[in-house]
Amino acid sequence: MTLRMAKQQEVIVLISAAKIGLYEGAPNLTNYPATRIHINPSHHCILELQKSLKEPTSEAAMSPPPEDVNYPTIESANLSTFLQTRVNCKVKVTKVKEGSSWFYAVCTKCPKKILRDQGVFKCTDCNRIIPYPDKRY
Repeated sequence: MTLRMAKQQEVIVLISAAKIGLYEGAPNLTNYPATRIHINPSHHCILELQKSLKEPTSEAAMSPPPEDVNYPTIESANLSTFLQTRVNCKVKVTKVKEGSSWFYAVCTKCPKKILRDQGVFKCTDCNRIIPYPDKRY
């Protein structure tokens, strides 16, 4: 699913196998060949998460009021103070650049560059359909 296909206002983006770190003092995600980005996945855990976000809970009644933290404050703070902190990020996507050439798809079995043919990635060397190809830069 792409962001354009997401019809609801709230979109859940699941990023797996990415390293969280700091770059020049700012939070940074580093991706690897195994990194996957899923938009509104239909996994039962995500459906439960969406349901729980819509329902008011007793925890919400007992929780302290949300604290707005400006980005510069987080940037200069010691990240270890934020351990076990629950965060709800709201973002506004202003532009989606499709057909970007900053990466290319490769087969997950061999390092060959693969192309999409009729909406499906296929490796001609391995003769396999690759549903989630790796990305190279």
